Amino acid sequence: MKVTRATTRIIQTPADHPWVVGVPVGDATREFVTLELDTDDGIQGVGVTFFGAALTNALRSAVDTLAGLVIGRDPMPVEAIVGDLRAAASGSGPGGIFSLALSAVDMALWDIKGKALNVTVSSLLGGYRDRAP
Repeated sequence: MKVTRATTRIIQTPADHPWVVGVPVGDATREFVTLELDTDDGIQGVGVTFFGAALTNALRSAVDTLAGLVIGRDPMPVEAIVGDLRAAASGSGPGGIFSLALSAVDMALWDIKGKALNVTVSSLLGGYRDRAP
């Protein structure tokens, strides 16, 4: 399986939507950047991220750039891909807009992996526990 396409969008969500956290900006909406990664097996993974409204376009550009680096790759080794993306952006540091953009790519890759294996992402990440170890 290979990632064949990455599509980003900016969506506006009303401030009273369950996704919205924090204080709404301007017209009482929150802008999100969505990422859809498509594979040659017909699986689509979805990731979402957000930042301050004034920098939403910059965040979308960062998501586009990172997502472009996974085109043609097997999406299954998520940790290895994320490591490669961190290495590719090593000069940008571990936080800020890079981490926000990386989170959307990471989320979309895990979504693909879960769908490919027919399991939940939570089970891939350790699953449910009813008490602390």
